Amino acid sequence: MVGILVVLNESTFRSGLQHHLEVRGIACGMAALLLLVGIIANKPKERLPWILLLLLVSSYTLRPAFIHFSQQGSTWSGWFVFVLVTVQRVLDAAAIIAVVRLRRIDRITNTKFEVAIILTAYAAVAIPFVAVPGWVAFDQISLSIAFGIVVPATYAIVIGLVAQLIFVDILRGRAFQFMIAAWLVNIMFDVIGHNVVELAHFRIGAAAFDVFTLSSFLWAAASLHPSMHEISRPATEVRADWSPIRSFTLVAAAFVPLLVSLLVSEASLIQRLIVVLFGCASLVLLIARARVAIAAYSRSEAALRHLSVTDSLTPLLNRRGLIERAATETRPLGTAYIDIDGFKLLNDAYGHEVGDRLLIMIAERLNSLNWPVLTAARVGADEFAVLFANVSAQSMHDTKVAVESVFNEGFPIIDPPVQVTASVGLAAEDWKKQSARKKWTTFKLAGRDLLDQIRKADIAQYYAKSAGGARARVFDQTMQDERIRQKQILDGLRAIGATRDFWLDYQAIVRIDDGHTVGAEALARMRLPGVGLISPREFIPLAEKYGEISKLGMWVFQSAIEQIESASDRFPSNFRISVNLSPQQLKSGDTLEHILSIMRRRPKIASRIRIEITESTFIDENSLAQIAQLQKVGYSIAIDDFGSEYASLQYLARLKVDVLKLDRSFTCRMATEARSRAIVKCAIELATSMGIAVIAEGVETDAERNLLAAMGCHMGQGYLWDRPATGLDRLLIPMPDNRESPTEIPVTA
Repeated sequence: MVGILVVLNESTFRSGLQHHLEVRGIACGMAALLLLVGIIANKPKERLPWILLLLLVSSYTLRPAFIHFSQQGSTWSGWFVFVLVTVQRVLDAAAIIAVVRLRRIDRITNTKFEVAIILTAYAAVAIPFVAVPGWVAFDQISLSIAFGIVVPATYAIVIGLVAQLIFVDILRGRAFQFMIAAWLVNIMFDVIGHNVVELAHFRIGAAAFDVFTLSSFLWAAASLHPSMHEISRPATEVRADWSPIRSFTLVAAAFVPLLVSLLVSEASLIQRLIVVLFGCASLVLLIARARVAIAAYSRSEAALRHLSVTDSLTPLLNRRGLIERAATETRPLGTAYIDIDGFKLLNDAYGHEVGDRLLIMIAERLNSLNWPVLTAARVGADEFAVLFANVSAQSMHDTKVAVESVFNEGFPIIDPPVQVTASVGLAAEDWKKQSARKKWTTFKLAGRDLLDQIRKADIAQYYAKSAGGARARVFDQTMQDERIRQKQILDGLRAIGATRDFWLDYQAIVRIDDGHTVGAEALARMRLPGVGLISPREFIPLAEKYGEISKLGMWVFQSAIEQIESASDRFPSNFRISVNLSPQQLKSGDTLEHILSIMRRRPKIASRIRIEITESTFIDENSLAQIAQLQKVGYSIAIDDFGSEYASLQYLARLKVDVLKLDRSFTCRMATEARSRAIVKCAIELATSMGIAVIAEGVETDAERNLLAAMGCHMGQGYLWDRPATGLDRLLIPMPDNRESPTEIPVTA
C-alpha cells in the first residue's frame, strides 16, 4: 500500500508519480473507511479529534485529481493545490490541538523550552530547504504561498504540539501510541524525505516515501483499538522533568542543523548560513534548558531536604530535624517529651480538622518558648519533643514550667476555647559532669544519644500519663528497668503454651462446718528465666492492658479441663474447680464459643468447672445474656469479689448465680470491725434466702472461721486450710480441721 517511487529521470518521474498518487488515493480511501468503522464501533466520548482525522485522511484521496488538473494546464489548478494543502495542514493541526486539550497536559508542566528547541531545529531545515525553494519553485503565486508559507507554518504548529505530548504525557494505550506514531511519520518523512528532497533538488535516484498512506493506516489502527477511549481523558501520569526520552530527543534535535549542513553538499552559502544560525540557536536553547533543569533539580532537592526535616502539618521540626539540630549543639542537652491527654476523644468529638488546628496552635506556642528551650519538634500524631540546654540545676525546672505554661490557657479553635492538658516526661544529660570540665565545646550529643534521651523522656511521659496525666515526671533508671521487666513479662505472656513458664496452682475450697474439701480454685502462676517468680498482680494487669488476657484465660481453662479429666474419677461428684473469666474474654465471641464447645464435647468434665466472674465484668445487657448462656449449658457461675463493686445487689437481682464469693477485704476485718461483721452477715443471709451458696475468701484464723460458721456461711477459702500449690491429687488427702495462721499474706490471683 505504501508505494515507493524510484526516480530514474525526469520523464519517468511524472508518469510514475501519477500512478503512485492513484494508488495512494485508493489506499487512503480504504484507511478512511477503517477509521470511520473504528469511530462507529468504539463510540468515543469525545469524537472531535477523530472526525478531524477522518476528514484529513479523506482529503488525501483528492491529490490525484489535483495532479490531473495540473497536467491539463487548468488556470485554477494552482489555487486548488493551495486550498487543498491549506485545508490538510489545518485539519492536521486542529486534530492534535483537540487531543492536547482533551489530555489537558498544559496544566501539568511547562514545555516552552522543549517546543522552542524542536521548532528551531525544524526551522533550520524548513526555511532554507522548504520555504525558500517553495517561494521560487512555482510560477503561480498560490503554489509559492502553499509550499513556502502554509506548509512550514502548519507543520511548526503540529511539531510543537506533538513535542508536548511526547515530553509530558505517559499514556501507554496502543491507540495513543499509534496516533503519535502517525504524526511523527507524517512530519519526519514528509518534511525531510519529500519536501526537502523534491524542492531542494538533491535527489540522487532516491525514493519519495509516501508517508500519507502509512500515517492514514496508523490513525485507522488507533481508532479500531479499544484503548481509544483513554485519549479523551485528562492525563494523570506525566514524564519526569528530565526523562531519558526527553533528553535524547532534545539533544538529537539540537544537532539536526549540524547534520543537515554536513549531508547537503549542494546547499548554497545562504542556506548554510541559515542552518548555522538556527543550529547555534538550538544549542543555546538546549544549554538554557539544561540550566533550568539543574535549577529545578536544586530547588527540588532543597524542598525535599526541607520536607525531610520538618513536620508536614506544623511549623516544627520532625524527629530527624530534631536530631540534626541537636548535632549542632555543644552544650549539654535535655529533652521534654509531651503527649496530649485525651487527644483521640477530642478528634472523635469535634473532628480531625479541629484536632489539626489544635496541634498547629500547640506547635506555635512551643515554638515561641524562650531559654532554656532551644527548639521543638513534632515526633508523633499528638506527641512533641522539646530540646533544651541543660546548663544548670534550674534548667530542667524552667523547661518544665515553660512547657506547662503552653497548656495553661485554652485554645480558641471553637467557642468556648478548647482546654487540654499534657503528660510530660523529661530526661537530660548530667550538667554537673560537663560543668566540671568548664569547656562546653567538649560536649557533642550524637544522634544515637539523642534518640536514647528521647526514649527515656518518653518512658517518663508514660509514667506521668499512667498517674492520671496533666503532670510531668523526670526520668530515673528504675523506670526503664521496670519497663524492661514489663516487656519480658509481656513476651512471656505471648509465648504461653509454647514454654513451661506457666503452670496452675490450686487452692482448696472447704466446707466450713466440717473442713471437707469440696472444690478448688485454679490460679495461674508464672516464672521467667532470669526474672524469677512473677506475681499475678503484676502479669494479669499487663495481660489485660495489652490484649493477652483472653489467651491467658483460655490456657488456664484448657489446662484445668485436662487436669480435671486425668483425676475426675477420684473426686466426689460435687467437686468443682473454679476458673476466673476476664471481662475481655466475656466480650470475645471466639472465647465464648470455645467454652461452649467444650461443654458440648465433654459435658461430664466441663460440668465440674465453676466460672468465677468479677462484678466489673457485668457492664451491659450482652454480658448478662452471655453469662446466662454459660449457665444454661451446664456451667456453675460464681460472682467473685462480691462487695468490692458498686452494682452487687443489682446483679444479684438480674442474674441467677450459683455461688457468691465474699471479698477478702471484708473477711480479714470482720473479727475486729463490727461494720464489716454486719456487712458479711447481711450478705450471707441475703444469698441464703435466694438459694445461693456463699464462699468466704481469705480466711486465715480460727476466729474468722468461727464467726463465719455462726453466720451460716457455707464454704471458705484461705490459708487456714490450704496454701496454693501444684497438683489436684494432693487435695484428696484429708486436711486437718485446724491450722496455724500464717505470718504473712502471699499474693494470689
